[in-house]
Amino acid sequence: TASIVVHDHLTFTHILAANTLVNAKTDCLPPWHPLRRLLEPFTFRTSYINEAASITLFPKLSMLHRMSGFTHEAILELVKRGVPRSEILQPFPDRKVGPTIQKLTEENHFPYRSDGIMLFNEMEKLVRRWISAAKEGGYDPEDDKYSKLFYARFQERSKNQKYEPPEYREVTKLKPSRIVTQLLTEPLTRC
Repeated sequence: TASIVVHDHLTFTHILAANTLVNAKTDCLPPWHPLRRLLEPFTFRTSYINEAASITLFPKLSMLHRMSGFTHEAILELVKRGVPRSEILQPFPDRKVGPTIQKLTEENHFPYRSDGIMLFNEMEKLVRRWISAAKEGGYDPEDDKYSKLFYARFQERSKNQKYEPPEYREVTKLKPSRIVTQLLTEPLTRC
């Protein structure tokens, strides 16, 4: 269980998704930008929570170290090993699952997956409507330099992970809202 907590929650959710999302938002999007305004309610106090986790969970003899039974070096190794396994930025419905999990999902007997897909789809609708409204105000996701910088930050931070986001132009040709939904929805479904 400690390895699940370290990989899935701390490494994937806090370090790879939430930190990247907040840093990219703050560093790449000006306060007036439509994507930043969309992300703000979802990232409120994330930096505070992650800073508190870095103080209470990661140091030697911290809460995680003392309750897990692992050496501090083993915990750090779990974090390091988790990065190449990460699919945290991959859209939830696109993740490959085995036939048994797929069947259970289709029969609505695996709520984690079926509810996660439902949440992703609702978030995608929200983002699509938000971007559509922003377009009416002159926002062009295909040609916006700030959106490109924001997305590039995610590509940079996802190097050597199991899932790496596709090129920006490829994403905007498919669905502009995927730029945000794949970066926003997954942290929400895992928290």
